[in-house]
Amino acid sequence: MPKGVVENVIGATAGTKLREMLHQLEIDVVNLKGKQEKVLDVFALRDQVGEEYQHLVEQGLNLKAEETRIETCDLIITRQVALIEEELKKTGGLAAARKQRNPPEDLKYWFIDIPYYAAKKKRLKTTLIAVPIVVVVLVIVAFVSIRLWGPGNVKARANTYFVNAQKYMERGELDNAAKELQSAMRTLKNYGEAMTYYGVVLEKQGKEAESKTTLTDAQNVMKDRRKYLMTLGKAYEYANDITKAEETYTLLIKTSPNYEDAYYERGLIYEKANKAKEAFDDFTKASELAQKSGNKSTYDNALLRLNIVKKTISTSG
Repeated sequence: MPKGVVENVIGATAGTKLREMLHQLEIDVVNLKGKQEKVLDVFALRDQVGEEYQHLVEQGLNLKAEETRIETCDLIITRQVALIEEELKKTGGLAAARKQRNPPEDLKYWFIDIPYYAAKKKRLKTTLIAVPIVVVVLVIVAFVSIRLWGPGNVKARANTYFVNAQKYMERGELDNAAKELQSAMRTLKNYGEAMTYYGVVLEKQGKEAESKTTLTDAQNVMKDRRKYLMTLGKAYEYANDITKAEETYTLLIKTSPNYEDAYYERGLIYEKANKAKEAFDDFTKASELAQKSGNKSTYDNALLRLNIVKKTISTSG
């Protein structure tokens, strides 16, 4: 039987099993919080993925795409070592789990706690040297935080109105959303985000002139055009105007072509619209830019969405 036929047969059977396991692993590695000792189930699944991958490689199957997905999962696991150790705190962490399972040293994800604690020990030593300074700084920060960010302060109340408005916008209750946004703007002067959302609500209510004035004022208050356009795009999303949201993110990309979050947000819109190729391109660009800028959150999220979109493309192809 020709090699290509063999690969197709394997891909339709054992290959399918690997992809299904990988799909579950991709979901699990970003949902570790609250799992406690069940975090080890994720590590067990990663072991199974590795065994299945090695088994298929030995049969001559080309698994480059799957290899990339595995590496992405390993990267996400490594970056969550602090969370993993916290979840496993009651059972002795990864160190205790290794004693029970005795994994080989080449399974590096089982040993991610070792460099983590080494770095933590080094940081602790540095911190102890600077304890007097740190104490003073913490006292000042605590005082300022209570004055500016405490639960009863102006900003917190304004933010409550703002969040309520977002919920109303999602449900299409524009009049209620407008009232909440007006309360937010009265509570906190020059609240640029609330002004932007209010401008979108006015637009949806057909009050074009008032909307333009409000959006202009919002942009002047926020000053940072990139932040303004990102806020405007999200406001259109909450108002269920996906076309305007896409247009806004596209404009943001034209004016700030190296802004990873804009590509990521537009990629999400493309993905929901089943535009897999466009989503793939945007998530790829977002991950590349986020890696360069050190934006860990966007980098991890973009890689995860990228792998999911890859599966969609390969299935449709």
